[in-house]
Amino acid sequence: MKFFALVLLAFLPMPIFSQIANQATLTLVDEDGANEVDIEVEISLGAINLKSDDTSDLTGTIDVELNINPGTATTDEFTILSADVQGSDIQLSARERVLFTVVAEYDFTGTGLGFTAETTTPPGPVDVETGEFDASDHSVTVNRGLLDGSADSLATEEIAVMYDFAEAPFTGAGAGTGTVTVTPGRREGIRQYFDVLVELPISIVQEIELEDVEIPDLQVNGDISGTIKAVGETFLDIPDYESWAGETGVAPDSQSGFDLDPSVPNYFFFALGHDESAVPSQLFTVSPAGVTLETSGDFALGDVAIEWSEDLENWSPVPQSAMTSGNSTIGFGDSFETATTIGLEGAKKYFRVARTPEN
Repeated sequence: MKFFALVLLAFLPMPIFSQIANQATLTLVDEDGANEVDIEVEISLGAINLKSDDTSDLTGTIDVELNINPGTATTDEFTILSADVQGSDIQLSARERVLFTVVAEYDFTGTGLGFTAETTTPPGPVDVETGEFDASDHSVTVNRGLLDGSADSLATEEIAVMYDFAEAPFTGAGAGTGTVTVTPGRREGIRQYFDVLVELPISIVQEIELEDVEIPDLQVNGDISGTIKAVGETFLDIPDYESWAGETGVAPDSQSGFDLDPSVPNYFFFALGHDESAVPSQLFTVSPAGVTLETSGDFALGDVAIEWSEDLENWSPVPQSAMTSGNSTIGFGDSFETATTIGLEGAKKYFRVARTPEN
């Protein structure tokens, strides 16, 4: 029943959208401390060690896929499908002196930097409770741009450097713990939108191999680190009762279209997650724990309220104070993880569910 709502979609005539449910294009945010990667180049030759760094500001988009549970607004999966990220130009220079003599130096310019990303072994698992995931499940690659300049020392001639990331990409895994946050957004008809925020720390450490440079013990290393932060939205198409009933050939006010309990309108079975293959004999059960509303699935598909009465004529809403767990008023998307139970102490004799709002 977890994906009961999604199964129903197979019976609905859906227009073709350019978007795909559970997929999103996230845009990198312009925010202090985010999408500012530190790029460092270190050159080692014998006792000489030159190091410098600069910050590249990232812009662009990341295409991702999730597996959202609309009842809890959580996901147990986060997969990076692709990315198109650009980095601002950088300037790297370092110099080593002995007294007044420059013994080694370099000066590089990084231009046209571009990044892509992917999930190494999809789908990438996410801790449902915290939204955290292992960043190392995902990789980031510098796949375009040039590192251009020169290096010189007393022990060598001046070396011209031209490193093309398109020909020799830099790739590294994420570092530490990433997070994905899902928040319910607007609803348009049967389409429920969700806002998505992702933070992915990255670390790329790789040797830069210079072609046509044959200097013993020369080593050039690159180090790129920072945090990618991106936001966007995705959606799920979840049918309302009228769409569901109409598509399956049942009048919206039908009480027995699926041979369900004839005393209960089909809407309530729909709203509470039931279908014709799993129909409770009654909507309430009584136990020492209290009077419990029978539900299926993980979340409500419609809006209902619990009412009670002493005489079957005068009905009133069950106050929240009478509930031992759950809520007496249930709205679309509310989780059924906690049982909806009325305490026996002070409870009235009869119970029913009512549709809200009335329409």
